[in-house]
Amino acid sequence: MNPSLKAVLIGGAFLGALYGAYWGYGELQLKDFEVTPVAPGDVNMIAFDATGKYRIRVANRVATLVELSGDATERRASAMGAADEDARRIPIREMLGALQGKEDDLSYLISSMNKFKEDDLPGKEILWSASDLKKAIDGDVTLKAKLEEDLLMKLDGTPFDRISMTALMNGIVIELPIPMEINVGGKVKSVTGTVKIPFKTRLMDAFEKLASEKATLGQDFIIGNYEQLAQSILEGTSNKEDLGKAISKLISDTQIDRYRQAPAQLLQSAEVLITDEHLRGCEISSYQDDRGNTITDMSIRVNDEGRKRLWKHSRDTKGFSLMLIVDGVAIAAPEVVSQLGGSEVKISRLMEQRLAEEAKEKINVISGQQGKN
Repeated sequence: MNPSLKAVLIGGAFLGALYGAYWGYGELQLKDFEVTPVAPGDVNMIAFDATGKYRIRVANRVATLVELSGDATERRASAMGAADEDARRIPIREMLGALQGKEDDLSYLISSMNKFKEDDLPGKEILWSASDLKKAIDGDVTLKAKLEEDLLMKLDGTPFDRISMTALMNGIVIELPIPMEINVGGKVKSVTGTVKIPFKTRLMDAFEKLASEKATLGQDFIIGNYEQLAQSILEGTSNKEDLGKAISKLISDTQIDRYRQAPAQLLQSAEVLITDEHLRGCEISSYQDDRGNTITDMSIRVNDEGRKRLWKHSRDTKGFSLMLIVDGVAIAAPEVVSQLGGSEVKISRLMEQRLAEEAKEKINVISGQQGKN
């Protein structure tokens, strides 16, 4: 046998044996270990599937989490930067709050992921709960009369013969509860978020379009155009709008399930591996690159429980992103392609030195408190 080929074979066999020994050691260490769910804290390392619908983007030197739209093929294209304009940014702080079971944060997360915007709400919010709307549509005399007054229209689509500018310009805002089951620190908890949905009749929309073309709205303009729009409905020129049916569709179980789908998928895909209780300290070092930029490397020490959690997940999961989040801000999100079996997590080439320094201080304060317990 050729000596050089023999050396290669022997070297390959040695590396194979070494890898096998390391794998066997891991099997022994992690055989009965489970990565149990933990609730997020002030400092978190959260794993996301690097091949799924969520991707890490860096904007203004800060890592962000985005949701890619479309099918698997389109998501692969977007992952390579071909369709990034369709990526929807995830509010990280509210995602963490939702994982902690906070209803206000869940409300914001659901609204954001379903593209509800504060700017779409009217200046004066005439609020209606979904439960009261159901009662009104089902015939509750008092609530039905109030709803029709707020919409300037009977539920069968017959317009009122009088005008309220507040109602005409604002319509109503529906408060729709979205209940979700969330695993909070190992316990499944029922948490309800609420979204606000603006609703106007077609007549209101038509009037708003006319009004948007005017610099000022005089009384004659308001009365004249409202009466003209209302008369077209009464005479049959324009179709009546079934308000009960339209509102019922907006607050239906089908709609609730649709609004719940995206945030539920996100929360299920986010696995909190490291949080405050696993931290044992942090060090950073900064230097200048050849372009004069300040680059910072970070080393985070974790306890044995944290080490095993990282090792187990990286051993069982091929390709994932590990997002470091401090006080709701994503500091870094390296992609992990090998096993993390050590007690230190090293993150290289952070571009934002200030965030790295703040993260170090926070981690060391927390780890100092842990040492006293």
